[in-house]
Amino acid sequence: SRSGTATVTVVDGENRSQPDATVRVREGGRTIDRGETEADGRYETARLERGDYEVVVVKPGYLEASVPVTVGDGGEARVAVERGATTLDVRVFDDHFDPPVPIETGAVRASSSVFDGRVSVTDGPASLTVPVNAVYTVAVVKNGYDATS
Repeated sequence: SRSGTATVTVVDGENRSQPDATVRVREGGRTIDRGETEADGRYETARLERGDYEVVVVKPGYLEASVPVTVGDGGEARVAVERGATTLDVRVFDDHFDPPVPIETGAVRASSSVFDGRVSVTDGPASLTVPVNAVYTVAVVKNGYDATS
């Protein structure tokens, strides 16, 4: 047969299976297959032409990782992902004024599927350390203002 599949297993630094990681199979810079790992941390590719590909894995809270994989009879790739964080700086302005005026008191709340945190706003940007590769909702909390994100 000229086609085959490969099984991708995603684990963390402690060798624990990682469910719900997004797996992309790439060839020449193009994504040709995409899916999510199951509860056991495994994803089986679609039937693809035999050959060598790149597997890219991303999961909220973890750094993106990539490894080569060969599709054929029972090709396998094991991808270890590691936790990562970054600094999120938020500046808050009241756009009721022209030009907008910085808001220098209150709080900023950032939340995602893997994080929920709050920090006070005091003279300048509010800074939070947040997990990487997640989509965040950022809301301003201040008396006299409606919560907005």
